[in-house]
Amino acid sequence: METHDLKGWICAGVSPERWRRQVELSRDLPGVWHGFGVHPWAIRGEEARDNLSEWLHVLAQALEGALGVSPVGIGETGLHRIKGGETADLALQEHSLLAHLELANTYQLPLIFHCVNAHGRLLDILGSEGVPSGGMVHSFSGSVEVMKRYVSLGLMVSFSGLITRPGARRAREAAASIPGDHLLIETDAPDQRPVGVGEEESPFTWLPRILSEVSALRNTPSNHVREITTENARKLFRLDIETPSGG
Repeated sequence: METHDLKGWICAGVSPERWRRQVELSRDLPGVWHGFGVHPWAIRGEEARDNLSEWLHVLAQALEGALGVSPVGIGETGLHRIKGGETADLALQEHSLLAHLELANTYQLPLIFHCVNAHGRLLDILGSEGVPSGGMVHSFSGSVEVMKRYVSLGLMVSFSGLITRPGARRAREAAASIPGDHLLIETDAPDQRPVGVGEEESPFTWLPRILSEVSALRNTPSNHVREITTENARKLFRLDIETPSGG
């Protein structure tokens, strides 16, 4: 499998059945680290209301190693306000988010946050509760002002293939101006395919394209961005990898 010199990757979980599946897949793939969490997409409808407490119990067991791996993070968790159509249960999402924050404090693991159309509320909660174990806001699409508020809380902000879209003005401006020690990049595969990347191409090919775009936006050599984002990921998730250097 061509990995384009990747040292490894983090697979974030969304629900108990998916956690088990991702662990099964990783047994055949080298260099995989895991995050386990209850994604806000999973918290919809009566089934979620009935099952969330059990899911959070299973999550705590997974963090204890019940699935045979030791996760490096907790997530995805967060808030997702849906515009039109289906109504998201934000109160239930907030309950789940607070439970994830408590687990992060208990296990001293960083959090992986998902947020769509709810940055103000998420920032209020995180500002009130604190994030002592750190974390990242993944596939960021917000403004420079919102990015700065996350950075003020000590969080990393990660950019995906979204920033390769010329119309993603806010995210592109945020990627250009975020302090280097808070910058991450990611694929967010399979959801945020970079512009110009074909459907047949492996997600392993996405990251160099995203790296190139971030480097151009920051007017910085790609090797430098590769070094700082690798180092940031290593520190945040306490990964046993070397930071790349040189040409």
